Amino acid sequence: MVRVLGLMRVRNGGKGLVAVLDGLARWCDDIYVVDDRSTDGTAEVLREHPGVTNVVHARAGLPGDPWLVPESAGLELLYRMADFCRPDWIVMTDDDQLLEVEGDVRARLAASPDEVAGLRCPLVSSWDDPQFPRMVPLMGTATSMRCAIWRYRPGLQAGRKPLHNHHWPLNLTEHGRLEDTDGIRLVHSGWDSLDKRIARVKLYQQLDPGSEHNFGAAYDRALLFGYRLEDIEQLKADYARRAAAETANVTPA
Repeated sequence: MVRVLGLMRVRNGGKGLVAVLDGLARWCDDIYVVDDRSTDGTAEVLREHPGVTNVVHARAGLPGDPWLVPESAGLELLYRMADFCRPDWIVMTDDDQLLEVEGDVRARLAASPDEVAGLRCPLVSSWDDPQFPRMVPLMGTATSMRCAIWRYRPGLQAGRKPLHNHHWPLNLTEHGRLEDTDGIRLVHSGWDSLDKRIARVKLYQQLDPGSEHNFGAAYDRALLFGYRLEDIEQLKADYARRAAAETANVTPA
């Protein structure tokens, strides 16, 4: 029997947390969570959810600064928690990433060749912006590939950056190759409006002005469909033009 462990780091998971946990629990035997200073009802949700079997809570009263505890430390803690479970496979999501699956994940994992160390699947950003309802897909697909499932090995290591590490282990490919898979995707709701994306850009630019921790990619161009923050009005104008062309069933120039 394939044993699957779900991992998650959460901070103020909000109203979508139960659905995210339900999505994991459908395929995971256990879910281990690091609760990073949540101040909403996250702790109660984690305590009551039947799929969550192990939780580490940050000490109450710590400052609320973003990434007070580096992301790398949170990931490393989750990896070491996994050492006490010794699963066959690990599935990792964020608290705003819903795992959607077609078919039987366990059968797929059981059939994976030994040389496959991890599975990559689409990370798809949902969109719920009444002011700009068609920005996805008109301005971009908001989709990337993410290794969200990997084979457990002792000694897997997290990245060392304070933020924007890959969630899969830094040394994962020492144990095999990554393989793309169909029928599994993560639906990300955290950046589902233009205002949310602008706020996230401003936060990241404050924390990491030179985009050093984002693999050198500018935050605004990465999150704002290729536009700079100062060009946001141009983004809106281009969206309006494309939306009007779509309505008229004319391909924009």
